[in-house]
Amino acid sequence: AMERILPASNYILLDGRISNMTQEHTDQLHKIYERLAASGERILAFGFALTQLTSIENSQESTTSIPVQELCFLGMIALM
Repeated sequence: AMERILPASNYILLDGRISNMTQEHTDQLHKIYERLAASGERILAFGFALTQLTSIENSQESTTSIPVQELCFLGMIALM
């Protein structure tokens, strides 16, 4: 959900490049989200973790307990 993905995103994918997420990006995304949600749309947000697979494979913890942080925000989609 957007409420979990956006706050965990320190980066954003823009024009094929990873950039730092700024307050301006966050504000714009919130405005878009609110507009879509107000019209009754279900919004899904997408991002990916910036981590190396080896760090997860070598971890003693299961992947379900790895905290979600340092995400790169990819975008959102609205469903009717």
